[in-house]
Amino acid sequence: MAHAPPIGFIGLGVMGEPMCRNLARKSSARVIAFDVRQEPLARLRAEGVEPAASVGEIVAKAETLMLSLPSGAEVAAVCGGEEGIIARSKAGQTVIDLGTSPVKLTRSLAQQFARKGVEFADAPVARTRAAAEAGTLSVMVGASEEIFRHIEPLLAAFATEITHCGTIGAGQLTKILNNMVLFETGVALAEALALARRSGLDPALLLTTLSKGSADSFALRNHGMKAMLPDTFPERAFSAQYALKDLGYALECAGDVGLKLSGAELARALLQRVIARGLGGQYWPVIAKVVCTLFCHGPRMRATQYPLALRSVSIVRGYLVARTRAPIAQARWGSRPGDDSSRSLRNHPFRCGPQGPGSSLGDAPPGGAPPSSTGGRSGRNGFSPPDSAQGPEASASAPSCWISSSGGGNAIGPGSWPPA
Repeated sequence: MAHAPPIGFIGLGVMGEPMCRNLARKSSARVIAFDVRQEPLARLRAEGVEPAASVGEIVAKAETLMLSLPSGAEVAAVCGGEEGIIARSKAGQTVIDLGTSPVKLTRSLAQQFARKGVEFADAPVARTRAAAEAGTLSVMVGASEEIFRHIEPLLAAFATEITHCGTIGAGQLTKILNNMVLFETGVALAEALALARRSGLDPALLLTTLSKGSADSFALRNHGMKAMLPDTFPERAFSAQYALKDLGYALECAGDVGLKLSGAELARALLQRVIARGLGGQYWPVIAKVVCTLFCHGPRMRATQYPLALRSVSIVRGYLVARTRAPIAQARWGSRPGDDSSRSLRNHPFRCGPQGPGSSLGDAPPGGAPPSSTGGRSGRNGFSPPDSAQGPEASASAPSCWISSSGGGNAIGPGSWPPA
């Protein structure tokens, strides 16, 4: 085995260095490696990894080449050109892309390598840097069955979950979708934390409680609890720039099949905001900072103050609706000779109350009468919730808000408070 061709490893970044280390420790083959930086090569030398002076040296010596590069752009650059891997490769070699690259590029490279008699497999890895160090990564492989069986023992040196997803490109597509779901889950976690903090709820208690129910996830336990909660976003981790790159791949695939992915587009917009603020090099859960900035303006309020603020917003909004929207709606949808009641203003979409027979604009909501333009007002904001003496049935049937145009003014009243 000492004379067997070595395994070549190109790219010793956050994930590549620990993967190469585990490969050297657990495989029986020699490992030679190349990176543009000398520091990881020096660290790996203690593990028996031989440094190479260039990519060309690795292609000349190794039978199996593994690439762990930042993006498809670097993969294309290393493989293409007169001095690239494709040009220098020989029949019988195997090239494995461990990074996340575009599906189209992956299939194009496979075709080019095939013309040289070289096998190509896409085997992007998932999970964290800690998993790379522990050798417990998940790998999603796109390759023929024969090549998958050939490379599986090598992948097992740094992965505990190895899945054959299909032919060339299937591994990349699976990994891209994995990351898309992860980033969208991250957005939901960031929003939940922002709302909890803004409402006076202990964010640590929130995530601990969510982890005990149906909202539990890998993202919650890792990205939520270990990064967003303590507000820790190191730079030697999977950055917001890398996340944006992977989301771009997902949206590109969606465009190729005519799909619009609104959730992925939202996550992309937040990552773009992160990068615009100069935080692109930080761990991607830093999107929590942007979510908080977008939606958490002003000092935090106590939970007991929150309904009061919502009520004030509802009053102002309802007043503006009644004063500005209703006249326009009356002009557009008001009754005309020969029209039936379904064309009246009560069926306009800005109508807040019930929309059925006998409930035109200004009708009293079920279970109680609306205040007049001068009466029925009490409390700090001038409006009272429905009388509790009306009973649960009346409260349940009352609309959440209603507008009264009777009398000389517009009145807005809550049907039940606080809202469910």
